[in-house]
Order: sequence, then C-alpha cells, then structure tokens
Amino acid sequence: MKSYLNILTIIGLLLLCYAAKGSTGPSCDSGKNISIKIFYRWNDVTSDSVYLDNKSALLQIDEFFSSRDRIIDSLYIISSASPEGNIRMNAALSERRGETLKKVILNRYSKDKFVRGGVVSLGSNFPEFLDSLQADSNVPHRDEIIGLIREGKDKDAAFRKVMALYYGKPYEYIRENILPYLRYAKVIIFFHDRIEVPQGPMPQFHSLARTAMSPMPELSKCEPVRVETAVVPEEKEERKYWYPALKTNLLYDAVTAVNAEVEFPIGRKFSLAVEDVFPWWSWGPNDKKYCFQLWSMGVEPRWWFRRTCGCGLRDADGDVSLALSRAIPLSRRGYSRPCRVCHREEYG
Repeated sequence: MKSYLNILTIIGLLLLCYAAKGSTGPSCDSGKNISIKIFYRWNDVTSDSVYLDNKSALLQIDEFFSSRDRIIDSLYIISSASPEGNIRMNAALSERRGETLKKVILNRYSKDKFVRGGVVSLGSNFPEFLDSLQADSNVPHRDEIIGLIREGKDKDAAFRKVMALYYGKPYEYIRENILPYLRYAKVIIFFHDRIEVPQGPMPQFHSLARTAMSPMPELSKCEPVRVETAVVPEEKEERKYWYPALKTNLLYDAVTAVNAEVEFPIGRKFSLAVEDVFPWWSWGPNDKKYCFQLWSMGVEPRWWFRRTCGCGLRDADGDVSLALSRAIPLSRRGYSRPCRVCHREEYG
C-alpha cells in the first residue's frame, strides 16, 4: 500500500511542477525533460560505473550538466529497492540511494543551477516487480507467482514463499533477470534551452568632429648596431660507455715477476679484476743454480664509492675515487732456487 501512495506522491509532484508554469518564477515544465537511471548492486548505495549500464548513464549526466545551452529548472530523484528483504529496511535503503545520488550531483555541479527538486523513495518496488513478471514470459511458473504476490496481504511473507517455490528455481531466474533492474535511482531533469538575444551593430555617431592629426615626423636613418654573440663553451658529453682496462704492476716487473691484470667494469660503481703473476725462469749451470718460478692467479671484485670517469682512477672533479677490494680468491704454485737451494711453495 505504501508503494502505491509513493506513486501518487510522484504524480502530485509532477502536477505541482506543471501548475507552476503560470507563476513568475521558473517552472518545471519548460517543454523539455530528461530521465536517466542509475542501477545499484544488492544492499549498496554507491554508483558503480561498471555495473550494468551505469557508465553511459553517468556520462550522459556529466554531458548534460556540462552544456551551457540549457537552463535547469528542477531536478527530482526517484529511488527504488528490490522486494527481497524487510520492507522497512528496503524503505530506508531506497531513501539512502536517492539522497546519496543527490549529494553527489550537488557536490559535483553548481547548486545554483537547481531551482527546485527533491527525492521520492519507493521502497520495496512491488508494483514494478509485478509489471516485470507480466512482461517476461520466460519466468518459470509466472502466473502462480503473480497470484501469490497479488493475493498476499503481507508482501514480505508472499515474497518469501516465492523464494522457496519449487526448490527456488523460479527465484534463481528472477534474481538474475528482474531484481537487478528494480534497484535504481531515476534522475528526472526539467529544463529549457538558453535563448540568446542577437546584438545589432554598434551605432555610428557622425556628429563627432574629426581631429586633425599632425603628420608623423620622418625617421632618420639609424646606424647599424653591431651585436656581438657570446661564445658558449661546448658541454662535454658524459661518458656513456665503459671499456675494460689492461694493467700491470711495475714493481713486480722490476723484480722480473711478469704480471698482467684485466679489469672489467660492471655498471657505474662495480668492477671485476682478473690478475695473473707468472715469472718462470731459471739460470745457471744445468738450469739449477738460480730460478724464480711462481704462478699466481686471482679474481678481485671492486666497489667504487664515488662515480668514476670510466677508467677507475679519478672522477669528473679530479678527486681520487676510493674502492673496496676484498674477498680475493688466489691460487699460487712456485719454486725459488737461490744459491743452489730450491724452496717450493704451493698454496691456494
């Protein structure tokens, strides 16, 4: 019974809008109106843009209010809830949907655009539920369900019977194909087009006396101005590539310990060095008097604390860069024979 009274309330609101046409203020009926529906998920009051056709509806509302060719007279929101659940809870849920959508529109767009308006809550929308059942011939046991709803004095109890009817198979179809379209808030906007009065040409005043203007003085020829352009030094491009470096230890070379090292840069602050020391000679009668036989090889990771220029020695400011060199695995094997005495070393 409450739903029917709400429908009568809507009709009364529309009649009031049409009756205001003869008043001096803005009226609801200006010859044009538009209605847009926003659908809601079960027990929800937020406008989800990915639910059903809400994306296009929200875009339509945004385009309508963004246009400057219309003047809005009034805005009404009719909100509804699907019949499942308690009637009192559905009435509160329906009203919250309308009020929430109203606040969203008022916060997003200027409040001065709305002369009048309001929210009408339908609560549990049983009248539209019956219309949807009659319009859908695919509903299982449709006539029996319509009879239960119409004859039941307690609508909640009647709907619970529908939910349990034939092990819930008819209700599964209703829940997926009918009930989602009863959870909505319909935005009804009354407006009229903006009429712009064309402006005529500006009047010409012929009575004004023309003032005599003295001729412009002749400009003497100006001497050419010499402009000197400043020479801007070319900026040095930052090195973008790093190359491996081949090194040797001169102190080792001075004592005939031939050595070589190759350092490979990895990134801007990390490098890997491979070192090999390989003096291997003997001298004297029968090659047994003097000898220096040593073989050493190792891998050394290095971390440079300051950015280098790529060579690993100095950075762009000329300061010596510091490096951390630890965890050096070495393998050595060698002989030394000073004065006919041969001493053998082997470690790794």
